[in-house]
Amino acid sequence: MKIWVKIALLVFIVTNLVLEIVLFFIKKEITKEYTRLEGRNLQTLASSISTSIDGEYFKMIDFTDTSKVYNNPHYLSLQSSLKKIKKRLNLPQEIYTLSMIDSDRAMFGIMTNDVPFSGDILELKSDVAKKSLLQVYKTKKSMHTGIYDDQYGMWLSGLAPIIDNEGKVVGVVQADHESSYVLAEIGKHNKHIIYFSLILTPFLILISIVVSKFISKPITQLTKTVDNISKGNYKKVENIKAAGELKQLVVSTNRMRETILEQQEKIQETIRELTDSNEKLKTAKDKAEELNRLKSNFLANMSHELRTPLVGILGFAEIIEEEIEDPEIKKLTKFILEDQQRLLSTVDSILDLSAIEVNKKDVRYEPVNLVEKANNTFFRYKATADKKNLDLSVSIKKQPGSIKADKKLLAQVLNNLVDNAIKFTKQGEVRIEIDEKEIDSIKYGVVRVIDTGIGIPEECINFIFEEFRQLSEGLTRNFEGVGLGLTITKSFVELLNGKIEVQSKINKGSEFSVMFPVYEKSEYIQTKDEPQNIYEIKESQIQAHINEKFLLVEDDEISIEVTKRFLENNFRIDFCSDGETAILKAKENFYSLILMDIKLEGKLNGLETAKRIREIKSYKDIPIVALTAFAMKEDEKEILSGACTQYISKPFNKQTLISTIITALECSAKTTNH
Repeated sequence: MKIWVKIALLVFIVTNLVLEIVLFFIKKEITKEYTRLEGRNLQTLASSISTSIDGEYFKMIDFTDTSKVYNNPHYLSLQSSLKKIKKRLNLPQEIYTLSMIDSDRAMFGIMTNDVPFSGDILELKSDVAKKSLLQVYKTKKSMHTGIYDDQYGMWLSGLAPIIDNEGKVVGVVQADHESSYVLAEIGKHNKHIIYFSLILTPFLILISIVVSKFISKPITQLTKTVDNISKGNYKKVENIKAAGELKQLVVSTNRMRETILEQQEKIQETIRELTDSNEKLKTAKDKAEELNRLKSNFLANMSHELRTPLVGILGFAEIIEEEIEDPEIKKLTKFILEDQQRLLSTVDSILDLSAIEVNKKDVRYEPVNLVEKANNTFFRYKATADKKNLDLSVSIKKQPGSIKADKKLLAQVLNNLVDNAIKFTKQGEVRIEIDEKEIDSIKYGVVRVIDTGIGIPEECINFIFEEFRQLSEGLTRNFEGVGLGLTITKSFVELLNGKIEVQSKINKGSEFSVMFPVYEKSEYIQTKDEPQNIYEIKESQIQAHINEKFLLVEDDEISIEVTKRFLENNFRIDFCSDGETAILKAKENFYSLILMDIKLEGKLNGLETAKRIREIKSYKDIPIVALTAFAMKEDEKEILSGACTQYISKPFNKQTLISTIITALECSAKTTNH
């Protein structure tokens, strides 16, 4: 529907509505005024008749005696006078008199009716009739009523008093119109009003159309212009005749068009800049991803290249210590093993830090009991503390609830803190304190490691968590380390959603606190016995698998020699150095277990070889233990999600290797039995 039609309809409806409202009030006023005028006419008529009635004669008529009243000469005389007046004036209404009996009743008197009912009682049920009669009797003045109803119908009446010679009201002359007569007369006037409104309607329609055309034309033009702007046509708004607000709208539309053009230019410029920035960001992102990939590859290769030589160092040192009886050589071998463990710890620290930097450190959350972990750390470092004559202890201030953490990462955090405390304490004690505290309505499990060591200068506390940072040479030259322990500890604590704090005084000692949110209450019964080593295997378990035949798939000669030396006293070892040969041997022989190096030279690596061997029917449930110098979490995931059932990270000792093999064989036996 076009806008001018809408405006025309609106103007017509509004105009017509206003007209109807005006006519409604006019009708109402006409009804009121006509009723008043007709009442005044009836009042005047009643007044003129009452003056022609002698009050003294009226008093002499006994209207209660209906048998005599119609023959009473005074009655007949007065009735005759009233009828003449009615006829002369051509009055449609009846004229009669009323006499008050009491406040609720009146009696009909002289009447112009053909069938008079003089002497009948009129019950004054209408308040209007009652009040009117009483007022005429009281004021001795004529009046008229509004429309009212009684037991005979609805009426409009004029009343005038009949007064005797003493000035008393002895009766009332009343002239009536039935309401139907009054309403019929009012209806005639209302019809004239309706005719007038009908005649006026075409003019209203015409006016509405003219007004709508006048108003809608500039609006239509503006709408078309705005529509063009929305479609990208920014032609200037011209030749629109408008005034007042519409003229201002035209000006505003032109201003809007200019603003849009300016904004479009700015947007285009911004888009160009963003496109350039996005290209730069994409290039930077690609470089960062490539750098991360290179870092990850370097990390994996570094892990492999650093750990593989340690297999020979650790392995042969352990073999020498075990096989040679010379005490001096055993002592030297022990030094080699201790230094190798320190080297391995340093390598692990560097790899852990690198893994954090490239977001490769995997976290496995599970419920952890802090007291249990603290006790494990205590047992691990008790012998080290005893060697330095330090008192290492565990105390519980308040039993905390369980936390959610990675058990290995949490253990490394506690180990690093206790190791540092023992390292930097010459005498006194190192105390592991367990507590629970509430901060901002959140409960935390707290582990404090408190020592009486050399302490940390106040100016150094801010950088002790930085990579490769150590205290001044004068404080630390007698202590080993590369300055990564606290850096890794802080990173692990943050990975576990915890907090770490430190308080220290020089030459007084230090207190390191780590806090982790508590998620549920837990109970822990402290025991005095050190937990069993997870690698402890009974001799009977080894004897159950004595002389079983294993296949070692390894391409490093030193690793082959170390592994064979570790196992040859208890098991039969066959070996090869590539995947293709391993598959052929598996098809030709049956092995109870396969030790598989992951990084094999040749067409097939260790994972691919293990997968191909699994396809051989007789090797469906045979354990395949991965031997790898790739020590990252994702490497472990990839290995264990494939065909391998166990995982050993290089370098390893004899006990770790044998316990892993026995565990793998026993797990395989349980699976086969089920």
